[in-house]
Amino acid sequence: MRPFRFITIDGSATVQLAVKNALGDSVRIYLCLWHITRAWSQKIETYVCGQNQEESKDLRANTRQDLHAIMYEHDPHKVQELVKKFHDDWTERFPSFAEYIESDYSISQDRMRTWTKDYRQDEVYAEMNTKTLVESWHNHLKSKFVKRQFTTRADRMIYLLNDIVVNYFKHENSQAHVRIRRKSKGEILDIL
Repeated sequence: MRPFRFITIDGSATVQLAVKNALGDSVRIYLCLWHITRAWSQKIETYVCGQNQEESKDLRANTRQDLHAIMYEHDPHKVQELVKKFHDDWTERFPSFAEYIESDYSISQDRMRTWTKDYRQDEVYAEMNTKTLVESWHNHLKSKFVKRQFTTRADRMIYLLNDIVVNYFKHENSQAHVRIRRKSKGEILDIL
């Protein structure tokens, strides 16, 4: 089995620690850009306010635009310029928001490596910026195989994953590969 080189997670400190403990320091941890954007949006709504509703709307849009420019820039030198510009533009006007960004995302330290695109260029799956594929599969597992029964016993879940789900997806993949049917999320199986 090929060792993991990186993993994309939602940013939870607990999950980060679990990944480090399970996989060691050789694995790079990247943060899901969708989760970061969602967290920023919530804080922007709280901390970035103008004199009136229209000014607040413009300030919030500009803040998001500046943060996204940092997040999606591929040139490391340009990232540093954008970080300095962000710091100069927003620290004095909204110190609480700037403090939040600095403390949670370490905009001037190594934590930036987990959420900016300029550090993801050497990876095979560098464009995998979210963990939505994992979340989609998790939803599929819960809805199609467990039928939203959240109290499924551990031995039953192991059986489902090992015997039913693996075989189901192998069968679906082989049919899609030879073009017998197109790839789909599948049908509900009555296995519980």
